[in-house]
Amino acid sequence: MEMILLLLTGLLAGVLSGMFGIGGGVMIVPALMFIAGFAQLEANGTCLAALLPPVGILAVIAYYKVKLLHIKSSLLIAAGLLGGGFLGALLAHSLSSMLLKQLYGFFLLYLSIRFLKPEEWIPAFNRNRNIKTHVCRKPEDLHWWGLLILGLLSGVVSGLFGIGGGAVIVPMLTSVFRLNHKRAIAISLGALLGPVGLISTISYYQAGHLNITMAIPVAVGLLSGALLGAKITIGISGERTKQLYGGFIFLIAIYFVTGPWM
Repeated sequence: MEMILLLLTGLLAGVLSGMFGIGGGVMIVPALMFIAGFAQLEANGTCLAALLPPVGILAVIAYYKVKLLHIKSSLLIAAGLLGGGFLGALLAHSLSSMLLKQLYGFFLLYLSIRFLKPEEWIPAFNRNRNIKTHVCRKPEDLHWWGLLILGLLSGVVSGLFGIGGGAVIVPMLTSVFRLNHKRAIAISLGALLGPVGLISTISYYQAGHLNITMAIPVAVGLLSGALLGAKITIGISGERTKQLYGGFIFLIAIYFVTGPWM
């Protein structure tokens, strides 16, 4: 029964991965803690192991076919992810489990607010504020060193929280680099396609915080679900995608922030 639940977790996480350009760790980590009773570090390591194979390959192909993937940008971010993940894993082992959970929760809470933009829901505030036109840039116009730094930062977060890094890559590509949201998702999934979490996964394994048996059904589910998620995102508006993403990670953030006290 436990394996079936983990397979379903991987499937749903794969759908979210394909939809939002994340690795799926924002769902897999809490699921491993709830279903298998893992501690935070063991959930992190097992999740990173599940994300290590090219589980998003079908989703990446789908984005490539509709010309949303920019391979050079994905490769530069992937290079940064590889090194940053090791630093994040080292930092994770030096923090307490409770502090790690809460840091993760506040991090996701910040991201959810950036995507949901609650200030836009207040009519009076909307009337008084200056409305700026958001002009999307092309990936070809981005500096290579900026994408490399983004990969490093995302790798640190990946190793620290056991996620794929897309939870940083997508919002940074849209807000800082000003890319179209769907294109940002495609580039993020492309960057996560290679074994970018290999060094951080080895670090968790050496510290005894990795369960290969539990990682396998999650990885199988991820492979199938990612394609479905990509198909959903390609068919809906970019603004609706951002709202759905923000709402999802807001719920996960609340769980991690309040979890230690419940």
